[in-house]
Amino acid sequence: MNDHLPLLLLFPILLLLVLGLVWFVVRYQRVQMRQQQQLAQLQEAAQQQALAAALVAQEDERQRIAGELHDGVGTILALAKLHLFAPGSPRPRSQRPD
Repeated sequence: MNDHLPLLLLFPILLLLVLGLVWFVVRYQRVQMRQQQQLAQLQEAAQQQALAAALVAQEDERQRIAGELHDGVGTILALAKLHLFAPGSPRPRSQRPD
């Protein structure tokens, strides 16, 4: 019976080591999973910010172009009006006195 005493002591020690190793692996995997989820959330947030910035830039560009078009059309119409009603400018046939 004394010969089996070291084996009886060795078995619980090995069992504790194996359980400790399993616990360590499970905990490490949970930490890895949590870090991957956080990384995915950060990447998604960065993508959302980039998309929002692109939309703001597009809207700013649309407003700039609309303003330029509006100003350009206003200038063209004012010049056309000046040319039509300027003294000495040819009048259309429908407005000429006969």
